[in-house]
Amino acid sequence: MLFHFSFYSNKQAGVPACRHADSVKIGRYHLSKVKFPARAADQPSLGTSELVLRSLRLGLNAARANFAPAVLIQLLMLSLVISYFYLPAVKPIFGVLTEWNVQGGLFFSFFAMGITVGGITEIFSVYLHKNGRWTGEDLANMSFNFVVFGLLGVMNSVFYQIQAYLFGTGRSVEVLAAKTLVDQFVYTPFLSNPTQTLAFLWRSEQFSFRRTVEKMRQFRQFYVLTVLPVLVSNWLFWIPMVVLIYCFPTSLQLPLGILACAIWSMLLTALVQPVGARATSGEEPDKLTVSDSAET
Repeated sequence: MLFHFSFYSNKQAGVPACRHADSVKIGRYHLSKVKFPARAADQPSLGTSELVLRSLRLGLNAARANFAPAVLIQLLMLSLVISYFYLPAVKPIFGVLTEWNVQGGLFFSFFAMGITVGGITEIFSVYLHKNGRWTGEDLANMSFNFVVFGLLGVMNSVFYQIQAYLFGTGRSVEVLAAKTLVDQFVYTPFLSNPTQTLAFLWRSEQFSFRRTVEKMRQFRQFYVLTVLPVLVSNWLFWIPMVVLIYCFPTSLQLPLGILACAIWSMLLTALVQPVGARATSGEEPDKLTVSDSAET
C-alpha cells in the first residue's frame, strides 16, 4: 500500500540512536516536501546493526507521533466495514464506487489516486496553511504528485487483482493473513516504498538521473536510512488498515484504499505546522511541531 513520510525528525532528543548526520530531512509535512541531504547514503562509520537500530528508532518515534490520527482513520475504516455488511441503506454508495472502479479500470485507478492523494491533498494544504496563496512550487508539487500517485494507483490496482487470483476473494483468517503479509512484507518494502522514495529523490535532485544514482551508490545505507524508517512507522498504520480493506470485495478495495490514503494525507497536513509558521513562533526552524493531539 501507499506510504508517506510521516512527520518526524532525526534530531529529536527522543531518538538517541540518531546523533550522526541526518539521513532524511523534513521540509514541511508531505512526501513532496522531504529534503534529501547532499550525502544521504554516506554513513561509513555506522555498521549494519547501528544502521538498523537507528532506523527502527526513527520509525517508532514517527509511529508514536502519528498514533492518534492513525487510530482515528482505522476506526473510520472499521465503521465502513461494519456499514457495508450490516447497513443495507449504504449499499448504493458502495455500489457506485464499485461501478466506477469496474467501468473505469486502470484509468479510474490513475485519476482517482492522482486527483485525491496527489491533487486534493496539495490544495488542502495550500488553503489551510497559506490562505489559498498559490505559488509555482505548489503547482509543481501538485502536478508531480498527481503523476506519481496516479501511477501508484495503477500499481495498487494490479496488485489487488493478483492478490485475489493467488489467495481468492474470501474473508477467512487464512486469506486475510496471507494478503496482509504479502502486501506489507513483500510488495510494500520491495516495490511500493522504494518506487515512491526514488521518485521523490529524483525530483529533489532536479530530475537528474546522475545525481540520483550518486545518492544510491551505497544502496545498503540508502535503503536502511531512507526507506526503512518510513516503512516501520507506516506498518503500525497500514497493517491494521489493509486487513480491513481486504474484508471488502476486490472491486471495492482500491477505492476505499484511496479514501484512506487521502484522509491520512490531509489529516497529517492539518496536524503538522508548516515551516513558514515556525519563524514567527520563536521555535527552532529545523524541528517539526505537531498539534497537541499528536504529541507523545
